[in-house]
Amino acid sequence: MRWALLGLALVALIAGTVGAAPPSPVVVGFVAPLTGVFAPTGQDLLNGFNLYLAKTQQRLANRPVRFIVEDDQFSPEVALTKIRKLHESDRVHLLTGIINSAAAYAMRGYIDQQAIPTVIAVAGGDDLTQRGRARFLVRIGWGASSQFAHPFGDYAARQLGYRRVATLADDFAFGHEWIGGFQRAFEEAGGRVVAKIWTPLGSADFSPYLARIPRDVDAVVGAVVGPVALRFVRQYQEFGLRDRLPLIGPGHMTDEVNLLQMGPEAVGLVTTLHYSAALENQWNRTFVQEYRARFNKIPNAYADAGYSTALWIDRALQRVGGQVTDRAAFIRAMEGLVVADTPRGPLRLDSHGNIVQNIYIRRVERVGTALQNSVIHTYPNVSQFWTYNAAEFLRNPVYSRDYPPCQFCGR
Repeated sequence: MRWALLGLALVALIAGTVGAAPPSPVVVGFVAPLTGVFAPTGQDLLNGFNLYLAKTQQRLANRPVRFIVEDDQFSPEVALTKIRKLHESDRVHLLTGIINSAAAYAMRGYIDQQAIPTVIAVAGGDDLTQRGRARFLVRIGWGASSQFAHPFGDYAARQLGYRRVATLADDFAFGHEWIGGFQRAFEEAGGRVVAKIWTPLGSADFSPYLARIPRDVDAVVGAVVGPVALRFVRQYQEFGLRDRLPLIGPGHMTDEVNLLQMGPEAVGLVTTLHYSAALENQWNRTFVQEYRARFNKIPNAYADAGYSTALWIDRALQRVGGQVTDRAAFIRAMEGLVVADTPRGPLRLDSHGNIVQNIYIRRVERVGTALQNSVIHTYPNVSQFWTYNAAEFLRNPVYSRDYPPCQFCGR
């Protein structure tokens, strides 16, 4: 009888195991531009996320993933519509992607009202994680727009030795915030911004603006983004400025995608960003190798943003045992998370939900037949508040076209 009872118990246990329902999927909504001018950027971001999911056999925290991708066409209105659809119809557990800062601002209120955990992979608008932070929103990808401008302003003054510079930037939020952060740190380190020139976003001809650059400056700080940066760098050389005025700026100008189409005009350009495909660490070497094998091209910062965001979400979900229904617990898990093994280096959040990460100074060099962003200096563990006290920093206005004021312009 004893053995019979043990046998029946074993059969019941096996039957229960065989008949157990598999874990339900984690439903992840991804929003990015996949058509239009910014489609290549959105596709790079999506490629990085998909590469990570391929490595985990489409699982996060050992749970299957239902991954729903939506095209926001780089429109804030479309993005908000897609976010509503993902939440109300698809019942996603969390949101990610999001490249357009204007779209992120447009959806911020809805995200908090509905308590949807949202992990921004790119959108850099400073106030998303500063004065107007949403409780259920964190930013992992690029950080705040001015975050990598502060150390670059310091580097331009202290290491490059520039004392007088002119800035030339796209006349929209990123240009305003990036130049504002650069100007503040540069002038605090002893430099002077003596001219601020703004160009319409997407300009085809930069010559009217290049003609306004003063002759008595040490360098030009150019913050022109996207495919237009190719035209800007070429026209800067054609205008005869490269030989007498160094051009420096954010890493968007020499994005790995742009480098494929650049030539001698790019060699020697010094830029700053949180990533380079030429970074020498074991995780980046593996990432570059796997990305090239899967997509037949070199990854850029957008590809890293997708990959590292997926890795971050996976680690945060592991901290809560894969349970995503307690949304506040998931946010708390991210707030205390440290991830050391991303391609770009170690990541953690500050007290306002923004990433703390290394910022790299890069110089374009020719290695063999290809151009690359060689890392020449590292600022470790940079916060969106740089070296400033956060409370004091937030009492100032957000960086804008007119803040900080150009006290040395025309002098």
